[in-house]
Amino acid sequence: AELKPELNPEMNPETNPELSAQLAQLKERVENAVQRFVGGLAPRWGDARTGLSTLASMVDRILEQPSEPKFRRVRLSNAAFQTKIARHVGGKEMLLAANFRHSADGEALEASQQDSDASALLVVRQVLQSTLDALP
Repeated sequence: AELKPELNPEMNPETNPELSAQLAQLKERVENAVQRFVGGLAPRWGDARTGLSTLASMVDRILEQPSEPKFRRVRLSNAAFQTKIARHVGGKEMLLAANFRHSADGEALEASQQDSDASALLVVRQVLQSTLDALP
């Protein structure tokens, strides 16, 4: 089932060239971060797949329940996050490239809740899925 959240018309990249350009830049940043992550793990493809799948699941939960704060935040000390993503080269960078930001207390990475986020998260999800599909 493909996730297609409702978009404010001003936040639709098909009708907003500025947003379209921003999403193209986001896609490039995320692709670069994902490639660093995967490249750092090669040839441990299972570890790469686990990290990318974990991040994809995080994005899916945000898209499915955008107003639920617990899905928009990952604690940097979270054991699963550390094991599957953060301890690897490019792990945290993937989230930062995907517009996650450090929380005010510095203990977590958080996705914002702006109108443009659904479009951005869909781009991130697409990059993650195409990378997962291309792994050996």
